[in-house]
Amino acid sequence: MRGGFIGGSETEGIDSIGFERPISGGRLSELVFELLGVDGLCYFEVDVSFVVGRTDVTADLPKGLLELCETRRVTIVSSRTEIPL
Repeated sequence: MRGGFIGGSETEGIDSIGFERPISGGRLSELVFELLGVDGLCYFEVDVSFVVGRTDVTADLPKGLLELCETRRVTIVSSRTEIPL
């Protein structure tokens, strides 16, 4: 992983975590799985080919996110090996 950023504001709090990375695999899937343990958090790639969460966060997603997703749904995962990275 090359770097990352945290988005949000002082009044609203953290609303996003982004990663800049040149490759897949390695520790990234483990890190993403752990972060998905935070209530309301989901993971998706820039191309939104999938959206994953450890719980159903559909109601918490920004408007239109699932419309961009190929599957049109949040895939619930219970293991880091289920995250396609």
